Amino acid sequence: MMMNNIEENEIINNNIGDSSSPRLKLNELIGSTRSELDDEKSSPKIQRVVPILISDEKHKVFYQPKWISIGPIHHAKQNLKLAQEYKLGFAATFIKNSGHHSYEQLYNTIDESVKEKDLKKCFDEEVIESYNDDDLAWMLFLDGCFILQFIYSFYGDGDDDQFEKSCLKKDQIAFVSNDLFLLENQIPFRVLNLLISHSIVRFRIKLKKSMWTFIHASVMTPEKKITSAPDLHDRVNHLLDFLRLELIHDESSKQRDETNIFLKSISSFFRGLCKFKTRNVEEKNNIPIRDDKSNHDKVKEPQNKNQEEDENNKLSQQFFRSATDLKASGISIKSSKSTSLKSISFSPLFCTAELELPALIVDDSTIPKFVNIIAYEMCPDNFNTNYEVTSYISMLDTLIDYATDVKELRSAKVLTNYLGSDKELARRFNEIARYLVPNSQLYQDVVNQIEDHYRSNFKIWIAQFLNEHFSSPWTLAAFLGAVFVIILTLLQTWYTIYSPPGPCDDFCHQKN
Repeated sequence: MMMNNIEENEIINNNIGDSSSPRLKLNELIGSTRSELDDEKSSPKIQRVVPILISDEKHKVFYQPKWISIGPIHHAKQNLKLAQEYKLGFAATFIKNSGHHSYEQLYNTIDESVKEKDLKKCFDEEVIESYNDDDLAWMLFLDGCFILQFIYSFYGDGDDDQFEKSCLKKDQIAFVSNDLFLLENQIPFRVLNLLISHSIVRFRIKLKKSMWTFIHASVMTPEKKITSAPDLHDRVNHLLDFLRLELIHDESSKQRDETNIFLKSISSFFRGLCKFKTRNVEEKNNIPIRDDKSNHDKVKEPQNKNQEEDENNKLSQQFFRSATDLKASGISIKSSKSTSLKSISFSPLFCTAELELPALIVDDSTIPKFVNIIAYEMCPDNFNTNYEVTSYISMLDTLIDYATDVKELRSAKVLTNYLGSDKELARRFNEIARYLVPNSQLYQDVVNQIEDHYRSNFKIWIAQFLNEHFSSPWTLAAFLGAVFVIILTLLQTWYTIYSPPGPCDDFCHQKN
């Protein structure tokens, strides 16, 4: 019996001494200060995709590199070994372009940063536990040189024959371009910055310019305005993060907010007019007039629990309306002038309204990019996101139910479909939005304004009347033609009755 107790104590002590022991981890958390915990949250680490997203076999392929591995997660995969030989050729060209005669100086810069734990802390412990410092430093050095030279060969003014010299074919170039934006295929942007900063000045400037051009070319919007944000490099974690920041970056947000304030002040008059007309219609038809104040009080103090649950259900389901439904209610969709995914706005007019959405190009690379950015926003340690891209995709998902909704968005120049049929695009967006949890506050103002529009019976009635009777331009032309004929008939009748007497009338009058 005593031996059993001794064995149990030894097991407990061994568990406590284990670095992965939950007990030791708990003590570390208790002893940690608030500032230390905040430092851990400062930047998300490079890690694997959360399990819930890869549980669907259809989506699992979106997270796997097709041709080249970048970073430690997929480095050992046999189907990606061929690309390792190409990395050496691109790295050699980069070293020469950067003004060095050998690799040692650039490599030592990365090696020192790894040994000082500066780069190792950018990774989740699980993904680098099988690598020693030397192997990790060499891998980051080689991958960093390859990335910079690959991008420079694309958008720089250097060696345009680099792809031909390396025997890299067009399909392989396309695969590499897509593989660079996978969550599990990243290296710290700090590696790229170190390599750039230790290059000669002339080449350094060209590298930065080509990097910006590459990111902007990868943004999935029709109008790619190249902006300058010198401090952005300090906030970038890796290439996928760079792409995400560009997708949500909006320089014109301040100007647009000022314009929206002006439009809201004008439209408030028209909203009041519509409410006044709605009230008159209700009075004439003996409909009980709704008291906004009393309704507000009822919402605050529900009569019973079921009523409170109903109100909560209404709030949680209030924006589940497709693009076709919005059009039928008098809300037209148009393309926003801004390329930022955050630039979603609603402009109420007299009896109609406009919903502005950023334009988007959808091709074979769009869905994988969005899926990986969403996975990045869902990383457990990513506290630097407001789920902007996740919320945007969720918004599109609510607008798209069927192929007819995609057609409406294409007609509004919000979507450019290079993926295939409208039905296929609708299916893709519905699938990727299955596990998303958007930030409900991000577009809450837009959602509330849409619901205000739906609550106006007068606006809905006008919209339905116009949609049913004047949806076709030929119907409108026929209506205007009929109105024109009626006006001519009325004028002719009036002229016949009230026309002034002429010479013939005087002659006939004298004859009689």
